[in-house]
Amino acid sequence: MKRLISFILLVSFASFAAMAQNPMNQAKSAAAQTTAQMPSIGSVLGDLGNGIKPESFMSSFKMPDWLKSASALNPTDAAGASSLLSQLGSGLNPSSLMKGFSVKDWTSKLKSATTVSSVATEAESLVKNINPTAFKSGFDTKKLTSSLDMLKTAK
Repeated sequence: MKRLISFILLVSFASFAAMAQNPMNQAKSAAAQTTAQMPSIGSVLGDLGNGIKPESFMSSFKMPDWLKSASALNPTDAAGASSLLSQLGSGLNPSSLMKGFSVKDWTSKLKSATTVSSVATEAESLVKNINPTAFKSGFDTKKLTSSLDMLKTAK
């Protein structure tokens, strides 16, 4: 009887070990984890907009309307995200941008962004060229850049 119980335990242990080491299970688990943690382009753009001081924008820029549009953005809508990002960059006061950064040249590049990944790349370019004093106190640009990096790997 002891041998039978030992054999059953051994077979059970071996089957559990094999299932745990199955690469398909690991890949599915990693994919599920990545998908669950992947931010949406709308939420990342909203975070960016909310992280910039109101006085860093031109008076004609309507942040509440822009934020509403960003929150309603479909996660795969690269054209919509590109348009909103262009509006955000164009709405910034020139003094809020780093010296030498051309919004006109940047928006030209942004027009060719046809994927969420390419929009995220251009969003990161904008973030790097916003004068640090234009951001609200405590705003974590590294966290935002990390979210953009995740979106750049999205397919």
